[in-house]
Amino acid sequence: MRTPVLPIGCDALFERGYVFVDEYGVVCSNKRLASAAIAPLLSVAVGRRLDSFEGAAVARFQRHRELHLVDESPQTVLPHPSGLGSA
Repeated sequence: MRTPVLPIGCDALFERGYVFVDEYGVVCSNKRLASAAIAPLLSVAVGRRLDSFEGAAVARFQRHRELHLVDESPQTVLPHPSGLGSA
């Protein structure tokens, strides 16, 4: 089983909630946090489907969505506990 990996350079965006992985394994942008300044960085990842999206990875990405999103809508976010990524 391969481990799902975000495109190179997206870890920081993911950790801060700028991008998340939806229930289908597709990288999405958190539109509430997105800005013109990071749009070029987001374009590298958004819309791509992870090569391997199964098992424990599904639950891990779901927990990440729950941490950063109030619901499944990328329009509403919860503040990151560290304060990073808050608008």
